[in-house]
Amino acid sequence: MVQFGTRVAMSPRGCEVGMKHILSGIVVVCLGVWGLVAWWPTFGMVMRGVVPFALFAIGLVAIAAGVRQLSACSAPPRADRPPAGAGGPGHEAAVPGPGGG
Repeated sequence: MVQFGTRVAMSPRGCEVGMKHILSGIVVVCLGVWGLVAWWPTFGMVMRGVVPFALFAIGLVAIAAGVRQLSACSAPPRADRPPAGAGGPGHEAAVPGPGGG
């Protein structure tokens, strides 16, 4: 188990890979900033097209999830499945913990 705040001994190879990731990340961030500055009008046009579509798609997914949840809550329990909390084959009965409860 890895705990936060603990140091893990790394091989020199692991440190090299980490440095390569950091350096490539810096290069990619710089290229991204340059691209945003150089092509800002185009970026704005793309965002004006993408954001409404993304909001529409996310809204459809939220509606579908809500309808599914409501239909699951309002549907009568199926005969092949015991009601929630009733246990059934393979389910252990609830055993009170120490102290009675």
